[in-house]
Amino acid sequence: MDTDFTNTRVKFRHLQCFLAVTQLGSVQRAADSLSITQPAVSKTIGELESILGVRLFERGWRGAAPTREGWLFAPHSSACVASLREGVDMLLRERGDVPGSISISILPTVAPVLLSPALTSFRQQWPAVSLSVWTNSNALLLEKLKAGDVDLVVGRLFEPEAMHALSFEQIYREPLAVVVRRASAHARDAAYARAARALRDRRAALRHADPSVG
Repeated sequence: MDTDFTNTRVKFRHLQCFLAVTQLGSVQRAADSLSITQPAVSKTIGELESILGVRLFERGWRGAAPTREGWLFAPHSSACVASLREGVDMLLRERGDVPGSISISILPTVAPVLLSPALTSFRQQWPAVSLSVWTNSNALLLEKLKAGDVDLVVGRLFEPEAMHALSFEQIYREPLAVVVRRASAHARDAAYARAARALRDRRAALRHADPSVG
């Protein structure tokens, strides 16, 4: 890896492809969201790995998961891309023809399922709008939203008190399963009972926050 940044060959397209694969967990979904081919994404990621001298993703039948080095690089590449877009937006605002920008925060477990088709549809309808996507834990998503760092969040419903003064809409259901270790029938039944009570309490809290929740 060339430690002199001025001599590196990292381009915007490298960071763009890297972030898309990181956020979507798949080279194919990243290609779809960027409106380019899968081989083009694979080649670009390969170039970036060669430039940096590290492996950024583990590829498998389930998709592409960032390596330790990939996770370390992600926040810096994301900040770089966001800063560049902000600079471009600032220049466009000065000219009076800014197309607008939207910042979205989404759970990494949800992004592979919901994000790719949504981004494809969004790009088709509003190709000129600048779109930034961030992934993080549910608690940090809410913090970013309340701080005004993002325009909207796709995550799990929070406790009713945390949703105060926020507008929200249910767009997906996440199945839950109770998993217990192999044990005696008494211990198993007790674990099921505790889990069932917790689920009932959670559902009651969600109904209180949103009566449409069944």
